[in-house]
Amino acid sequence: MKRRVISLMVLLSLVPYCLIHSQTGESKPKMVILNSREKKIISAGFGSLLPVIQWNVPDSLISRTDFPVIEISGFVYSDSRLAGLKLLFNNEVVNDGKSFSILPGSLENEFRITRPLTLQEGINEIVIQASNSNGSALCDKRLIEYTVARIDASYTEKRLALVIGNSNYIHGNTLSNPVNDAIAIRQALTDLGFKVLYNVNADQKTMKRAMDEFGELLKNYTVGLFYYAGHGIQVKGNNYLIPVDAALKVEQDVDYDCIDAGRLLGKMEAAGTTTNIVILDACRNNPFERQWSGRASGQGNGLAFMNAPSGSIIAYATSPGKTASDGTGMNGLYTSAILEYIKVPGLSIEEFFKNVRTKVERNSNRTQTPWESTSLKGNFYFRLRYP
Repeated sequence: MKRRVISLMVLLSLVPYCLIHSQTGESKPKMVILNSREKKIISAGFGSLLPVIQWNVPDSLISRTDFPVIEISGFVYSDSRLAGLKLLFNNEVVNDGKSFSILPGSLENEFRITRPLTLQEGINEIVIQASNSNGSALCDKRLIEYTVARIDASYTEKRLALVIGNSNYIHGNTLSNPVNDAIAIRQALTDLGFKVLYNVNADQKTMKRAMDEFGELLKNYTVGLFYYAGHGIQVKGNNYLIPVDAALKVEQDVDYDCIDAGRLLGKMEAAGTTTNIVILDACRNNPFERQWSGRASGQGNGLAFMNAPSGSIIAYATSPGKTASDGTGMNGLYTSAILEYIKVPGLSIEEFFKNVRTKVERNSNRTQTPWESTSLKGNFYFRLRYP
């Protein structure tokens, strides 16, 4: 008997383990050992196994950070179907609208899990609970000390936005929502610390003057954002934003009556800002198409794909060559999703646009898929945490 005890102690010293706590009414918890050499799970108890959770990030019991968002990750091993995953944050179940991403691992019965988490100032205790048909298990806790060192710098970074919404077209069909969209976006950006230049129902002269002013002022800012809602078209691979006074009798008139989107991109790139964001809710049908010979289908072909300059992201209401819905409510389908997620703290800009895309696809029955072109070089968050 003594030899068996010694053997078990030797075995435990050779392999990492996770002590899981039974929540199924059993009198004794099970000790589950993860054998990293043989890539198998061995149970020192009897019967079916509860899940086993192994941390990846954080990889130590105590860690420190000065960044408010962390993506935790790890592996769950289960010999039966996973029934649920919960994140316990300072002894409470997290209900922040986010969930675990679960992907099959390289081993049998292995699952890779990841999840973003917004930290609170001070000590943060996190524990993962996994459940399968045999019950639930809690893995060992992790402690993360978050020191607010970068949050102030992020909130005081200089942000400048130009917002334009065109609805009342003199020579084309009127759109219901772009002015409403621009008003709502202006308020949302103002709340997030942007200085906002703002125009609605702008003619060509007004749009050009606004872009010139924006480009000049942007030299003194670190983040630039341009938002446009209204008619936009592509002609010969170039994208044009249509002022309300445009009268496009022939296709060639776009060079004289419209604004080449490349003009705005060039000004943003020349300003030397760290982050540039362009949002184009401008892929509606071309209102002048019927007048142009050889293009009388009545269906526009959306905007063309543009490569984002270094440090920039360009976001489209729908995929290249497709048209977007003007929406049936107070705001367009795309802008409605933007307004929903732009104030959610802890979302990187990439996560933000992924959420927007999912929302638009769902609300359009997958007929509209937003698109982005990006060459960002750093992280950007519209909001890091609740004020």
